[in-house]
Amino acid sequence: MDETTDLLEGSKPPKPADYMPEAIQKAVVHRGLKHPSTIYPIALGVSAGIVGALFEAPLFLGAGLLLGLVGPAWAVYQVFFRHETLGSQYLESLHRHQKKYEQYLIGQIEAGLKTCAGKESLAQYADTGLAQLENIQTKLANVKELLGMKLKTSEITHGRFLGAAEQVSLSVLDNLNSVVGILKSAESIDPDYIASRLKDIAGKSKHSAEDETQRISL
Repeated sequence: MDETTDLLEGSKPPKPADYMPEAIQKAVVHRGLKHPSTIYPIALGVSAGIVGALFEAPLFLGAGLLLGLVGPAWAVYQVFFRHETLGSQYLESLHRHQKKYEQYLIGQIEAGLKTCAGKESLAQYADTGLAQLENIQTKLANVKELLGMKLKTSEITHGRFLGAAEQVSLSVLDNLNSVVGILKSAESIDPDYIASRLKDIAGKSKHSAEDETQRISL
């Protein structure tokens, strides 16, 4: 099982809430606080401060104080002065995640519809599904092109609008995937057997409970 299959089966694509300002702000703060330039100076500062206190070494105490200030200062810089950059990086990671999910889903849908298209009774429905699949991909590509013309890809606004368009596309793909499942189920139905069995049941002078249950299910 490849990485993309694991992605589809083991995780879910981004949700609309992931593109909201609150989620973006939370991601920016998280990245600012978890950045190595935030964590390491604080850790080194605490260590230097402990050494300075134990051995009464002013140099270590001063270094500890300085390093202890560098970490939080860097976090403030990241959150307040690099908000646009970090927010765009967060949205780009969502986009990559969703893209992998979409590509796998499109492959599954396309393969399923092409299989169904080979069945005479399902060909019309499968062809309609393939046309819809191509249509939604074309529309999404057009939206991406339009956004690229109006906004810079590094802007948070671009990422949010792109995310909204991808969510709509994913909704359509999920519906098509459900249709593929229905068509595959219909593919296993044998009309000749059903007609023959109903005829046999109708020809009986007395119907058992099992016959009645089967007649209803058929």
